[in-house]
Amino acid sequence: MRYIEIKEQKEEIISNLEDMIKNHKNHRVRNRALAIKMNIENRVTIPELAKYFNVKQRAIYDWFNNFDKYSVLGLVEKKGRGRKRKIKDKKN
Repeated sequence: MRYIEIKEQKEEIISNLEDMIKNHKNHRVRNRALAIKMNIENRVTIPELAKYFNVKQRAIYDWFNNFDKYSVLGLVEKKGRGRKRKIKDKKN
C-alpha cells in the first residue's frame, strides 16, 4: 500500500487541496486533488481510489508521483494535452 506522507506544511497543503476541490475549473484536477486528500486524511488505498474515480490504478500512481514531485501544481494538466486539430485555422 502506498500512502502520501507530508512532513512539512501539512495544513497549508490540505488547504490548497481543498481550494482546488472547490474552485478549479477542470473536473479532472478536482478529482486528483480529492484523491490526494482522501489518501492523506483517511488512508484510502489506491485500489479503492481507482474504483471510486473509475480510473486505472496506474493513473492513481501517476497522480501520486506528480504530487510527490511537484506538490499541488503536479495535479494540473500541462498545456497541449488532448487531441490535436485535423484542420488548421485559415489566416486572412
